[in-house]
Amino acid sequence: MTEDHDQTKTAPGTTDLQVTITLDPHVKAYVDRAVEDGDFESVSAAFNEAMLERMRRRTRVRSW
Repeated sequence: MTEDHDQTKTAPGTTDLQVTITLDPHVKAYVDRAVEDGDFESVSAAFNEAMLERMRRRTRVRSW
């Protein structure tokens, strides 16, 4: 799956990278629906947000 180039969540001075991933069909349907419902601007934005949140949680756990 290749998604549109989404710059809305890019930190200043960084460049977005385009990747291809394989999704469970249920995850794909869930994300597609979330995009349709306006929860995310794109599939890319949904995955970026999910991974950024995971990074924040892991950083908090490791910092103590």
